[in-house]
Amino acid sequence: MNSRLTVTGLGYRLGGRTILHDLALNLAAGELTALLGTNGAGKTTLLRLLLGLLPAQKGTILIEGRALENYGRRALARAIAYVPQGHVPAFPYTAEEIVMLGRLPFSPFGPLADPDDREAAGAALQKLAITHLAQRPYTELSGGERQAVLIARALAQGARILILDEPETGLDFGQQMRLFAHLQQLAQSGYAILATTHDPLRARSLFDRAILLQNGRITADGPSMDVLTDSAIEGLYGIDRLPSF
Repeated sequence: MNSRLTVTGLGYRLGGRTILHDLALNLAAGELTALLGTNGAGKTTLLRLLLGLLPAQKGTILIEGRALENYGRRALARAIAYVPQGHVPAFPYTAEEIVMLGRLPFSPFGPLADPDDREAAGAALQKLAITHLAQRPYTELSGGERQAVLIARALAQGARILILDEPETGLDFGQQMRLFAHLQQLAQSGYAILATTHDPLRARSLFDRAILLQNGRITADGPSMDVLTDSAIEGLYGIDRLPSF
């Protein structure tokens, strides 16, 4: 598979403590990858490094074969996009206006209703099958609808690498299933997707691949069904035995 993002020997220290130890990983086009670990394992620090929000103190991060530090902010935003946990903005923008914000990297003056911007926003809404939400206030959407709009905003950036932080948080079961169906379809169309999650059992069945991060080290990386065994989950989260369902 084509690797869109490659990490080699990545390390990070803060306040005299090593947060990440010589990490190596890659995100390939066509894969939906789960990142799992307990709180404090280093997941947030890793995401910030991948997004260029923290400087790598050790090792290299290549995006589409090019060193991350050689990207300008706009070029980086066109290569890699971040989808946060659902949020509600202070003003009642329409869903389409939220998606249009993804076009900021293409204009120094922001999205000015340029035909290309509208076309990109419309295509992103259509890809997520949410064109019917375009004119609705974002503040009035359900949690699942807002998360889909945020993913559409990331697609409007033109980025082919998507980083999501616990995207299922606050969603009911049906919303989660629709969300993961969208992510699976995007991966199948050539996106490289990394999402943090605290649900290893669901990750085992819904993700192509899983990466386990423990005390700043990657302890396993491979097909989710192989990595997320009962014993691996028990060891990762420090539980004696998974309950039977």
